[in-house]
Amino acid sequence: INNYMPTMMTGSEPQYREHLDKISSIIDKYDNTHSIIVTGDLNGSLIATRNNNHDKLLKEFCRKHHLNHTFENTRDSTFYHHNGKSCSQIDYILEKKDTDIF
Repeated sequence: INNYMPTMMTGSEPQYREHLDKISSIIDKYDNTHSIIVTGDLNGSLIATRNNNHDKLLKEFCRKHHLNHTFENTRDSTFYHHNGKSCSQIDYILEKKDTDIF
């Protein structure tokens, strides 16, 4: 399931939640017959020190669906602001913990 989630702008939480609900519906429908992989620019971070609204919603979504990083190195930034002053981790490839895709 590839995504480009809503950005962090004022009042974006309902749109972000709606996107996660749509992905949840897809996961619920296909979880028993398919290997679930969620990818893309999730515009939320799983970094423990980040806790804005998108981050909290994304972390809960991953807990609910037992999704985690597919790569060993989960600490590097994946987004670098054009001003060169900030960076974050918002791009992910997530898979079910019990999935063996490789």
